[in-house]
Formats: sequence, structure tokens, C-alpha cells
Amino acid sequence: MLTYSIVTPTLNAERVLNECLGHISKQIYPKENIEIIIVDGGSSDKTLEIAKKYDTVFIINNPLKTAEAGKLVGLRNAKNDLVAFIDSDNILTDPDWLEQMQRPFEDQEIIASEPIRFTCRKTDHPFTRYFAYLGMGDPINLFLGNYDRYCAITQKWTGLNLELEEKLGYKKVRLEEGYIPTIGANGFVARRTALSPLINLDYFFDVDVLSTLMSSSGNDAKHFYIAKVDIGLVHIFTGSFSTMIRKYRRKIQDYVYYTSVNVRIRPRRKNKNIVLELIYPGGFNLGGILLYLASCITVVPLIIQAMVGFIRKPDWVWILHPIITEITCYVYVTERIKSYFKKQIYDRRKWSQ
Repeated sequence: MLTYSIVTPTLNAERVLNECLGHISKQIYPKENIEIIIVDGGSSDKTLEIAKKYDTVFIINNPLKTAEAGKLVGLRNAKNDLVAFIDSDNILTDPDWLEQMQRPFEDQEIIASEPIRFTCRKTDHPFTRYFAYLGMGDPINLFLGNYDRYCAITQKWTGLNLELEEKLGYKKVRLEEGYIPTIGANGFVARRTALSPLINLDYFFDVDVLSTLMSSSGNDAKHFYIAKVDIGLVHIFTGSFSTMIRKYRRKIQDYVYYTSVNVRIRPRRKNKNIVLELIYPGGFNLGGILLYLASCITVVPLIIQAMVGFIRKPDWVWILHPIITEITCYVYVTERIKSYFKKQIYDRRKWSQ
């Protein structure tokens, strides 16, 4: 049986960490085959006190604070066969979650596995329920088609046209450059040996994991196989609109800065339209970006999407869809404009959850 290194970045996570670790401890997977690496960004609450209550927990310092940086620190210290990126706001509600996620690795071609959906509980925060139904943490991905969890609006787990094979309990998916969804966060599990080229990176972006591996020097692979496992995962969002705006701003600032210094991999899509290819060679989905902007300007498409979502998953939280999509558009546009005048690394010493 394969062994697990569970990497969990934390920063003042006392509200969610106990539930996260509690559900991990209830897994039927052999405890001797699990190590939990808490990578803390300098918590000032009871985060570390909670972590120390659990067996097989190792605590490491994360000087760059953010979850992305913490995952790289955890990866460097992982010792076991599989590395599972389980954030402090992730809840494994199925007691056999670890067992189901490792099963596809019996196929030696598969390098990673990921849950196919987010689990939604009636008692969860409205934001948690909304993003679970949407199947992504950013509405813009709905327009780009670049998401990786089941979406109630589209009734698909991704908008990309991918080659896959149905297996018992999972889908075996073939990924190639230009067609890689935002896979790499919230319950992402991979062979440690497959992730080894990432260890020497200066910074780590979880949703770029497979794109980075595909483009890493010395890697001759033209494609990868991953498994989308027929299981869910709760992704808790306990913040407010201001918390959401702060996270989106940091995301854009990080993306702009690290792309400018060639650390982040730019999303690349193969344009089948020769006109788009000439205008935007190898770039990402320009049509999706234009549709996103047009929908935010007119609002009507966002209302229609919310209505479709409500019909398929009846819950009043769909009223948040137009509001959150408009907010993300405003943040993206304003931060992009600012980036043309100033590109600098975001000061993480002032960052908080």
C-alpha cells in the first residue's frame, strides 16, 4: 500500500484546522502510512496549538506566508510515495477518501489524482455553497472553460475537450500542453517522484503544477495521465466580501509579477481559429475573455447563468453569482491597469487571511 505525505499550509487557521485534521484522523487508511506536514506562515492564533494535538504531525516554518509557498516547502520535506495537497480549509468527509484517491495509482501511467467535485453541505457558509456548486474559486474560469471540478451550470467538470477513459471509480484523463485545466489544489494527490522537478523552484503555484512539469527542462513527455476520482471534497470559505477581494487582488498581483520574471507559466491554449492564432498566437482563450467582459457589462448572461444554476441545484446562494462575477471583473481590470505602471512583488509581511 502506498504511503502519504499530506501537506497543509496554515496561517491563522484555527477556525478550520481542527475540522480538517479531525477528518484526516478518521480516515480508514493505515495511520503508519500517513505523515502530515503543517507548513505555518507565522500564525498568531491557536493554529499550532491545534496541530500539536494530532499524531504524525510535523510543523515547518513558511517564511513567505502564502499557501502556494507553503506547499513548496512541504513538498521539499515530503518523504512518502504520494504527496497530497490538503489545505487547512479542506474537509475529507468520506472516511475512505485517501483509499479512493490512491487507487488509480495502480496504473503506472497515472501521475496524479484529484476529486471530481466539491462537496456541498447545507450547514456551510453561503460562499462555500456557492463556490461548491460553481465548481471553481473564480467565475472567470467558467467563461474560459478552464476549471477542474463539476459545475452545476455546465454539468461538466471542465470546459476543455480532453481525451479520457472511464475506469471503475475514476476517469483516466490525458493531458497535453495547451489543454491543462487548473489542476493542482484542494485535494490534489501526486506521486512524489513525479513532482521532484518542482523542488528547486523559487516559488510554487499549485494550479501551474502540471503545466510546469510539462515545460520543465529535460522533460521529454508530450502528455500526462491523471485521474479524476468520483469523490468530493469540502472547500470551506468562511470569509467576507472584503476577504474575497483581498485574495483576488493578491492572486492578480502575484500572477503579474511572477509572470513578468518568467516564474509563472502563462496559460496557453491551442487556438483552432486561424484569425485568433494570428492575433493572439498561442495565447489563452481570447474569446472567453471577451465573453466574460461582455457578460459583466450587460449583466443579463450572469443572471441567466444564476437561474440555470438554481434550477439544477436549488439554493438561494445563486443570487451571489452576478455579484461575485462583477466584483472579480472589477478587481481584475483595476489590478491589470495598475500592473502596466508598476510591477513588484506583493509584500507578504502585510498579508493576512
